[in-house]
This record gives sequence, C-alpha cells and structure tokens, in this order.
Amino acid sequence: MMEQGLLHLYWGDGKGKTTAAMGLALRALGSGKRVVIVQFLKGGQSGEIPLLAQLGAKIFRGKGGQKFVFQMNEAEKAAARAVQNENLTAALAEPADLLILDEAGSAWELDMVDKDLLRRAVLERPAAQECVLTAHKAPQWMLDAADYSTEMKCCRHPYQKGAKASNTEKRPENRSFQRPSGRFCVYCFAMISRLAASRPRASAALRMSATA
Repeated sequence: MMEQGLLHLYWGDGKGKTTAAMGLALRALGSGKRVVIVQFLKGGQSGEIPLLAQLGAKIFRGKGGQKFVFQMNEAEKAAARAVQNENLTAALAEPADLLILDEAGSAWELDMVDKDLLRRAVLERPAAQECVLTAHKAPQWMLDAADYSTEMKCCRHPYQKGAKASNTEKRPENRSFQRPSGRFCVYCFAMISRLAASRPRASAALRMSATA
C-alpha cells in the first residue's frame, strides 16, 4: 500500500518556521529522498541554500527586486507575482518526495501568487508526497488541511533590543509585510551550519515525525 504524504504547517509570528522546514529537507535528503523547495518572495543570500542544493535539493527562489511588497507600485507587484508563479510552476514539474513551500502564507496573504495554482499544488499533490508550508498568517484552508499544525509564537527576540543579525540569523527579506508592524517581532532564518560535504546515506525510509 502506498504511504500517504502528510501536510506540515509552521505558522505564527515567532522565529523558527523556515528553520523547521529546512530541517525536514535535510532529513529527507539524508534518507535519499527527492526534495523540491520554493521560497516565495526571497532572493537574498541565505546560508542554508547552497548547502541544501549541494546535497541535491532543487530550489526555486527570487522576488524580482529589492523592495518590500508595500513599497512596490502595481507594475513591480505584477513582475514579482510573475516570478513567484514561474517558480511554483517549475517546481511542480519536478518529481518530489518532499515539497516545501516556504512563505506560502505570505505569498497568499499579499496576493503575490496565483491562488488557484497554490491551492492545487498543496491539495492535489501526489498521494505519497510530503508537503511543508510556512506562513506568518495562515489562511483558513491551510489550517484546515494540515496534518501537523505548529504555531510559532514570539515571546522574546533580540531585535526588540536592537540587536543586529548574526551569521546564523538574518533579517527578513523584502517579502512579507504590507505595512511595518507595531509588534516588532519579525521572522528570521537560521542557516544549517557545518553540513557534511557529502550526502549521508540512510537505510531507513524517511518518516517526518513531529516528535522526532
């Protein structure tokens, strides 16, 4: 019997959503699985990306410009939206045991992706395909569909004290807020450090467990 792929959702205003998603990517790659990653509205340098690509992940990212969405005019929004749709379409053409749609919630919320295409990518994916979504504000359909739903809550963050980003954390890309938030609790992303130079081999099949 074919194993049913589950849907993971990491959402909320706290740190760790992308970190959790990339950890699952690393686990899958270590088990010999095919991993495809779409990062919506992200285009800057991020330490984990070249390492995951080196391990075999197919990664689609870029936002078409360096502005926040709320700073874009309509033509710039249209161009950025086209990049997101192209990336998602290209990613869906790749065979994948694990599909990660990072910042899918922000792309949905800001209307920066074809919503019908995104819904179909998640809800009509191959039966055995595992899927991971990250979101600041998750739309109701994502919350309803998720097999794992984990809310990341920001209780404290160094940025609240004016701390600068370190090598393992980077300030948010120009992607997510239409207006600067009064709650200065921003997302940031940790890099996966000191990965092995070659892909580890694992005999056990991947099991994405929330308790592992």
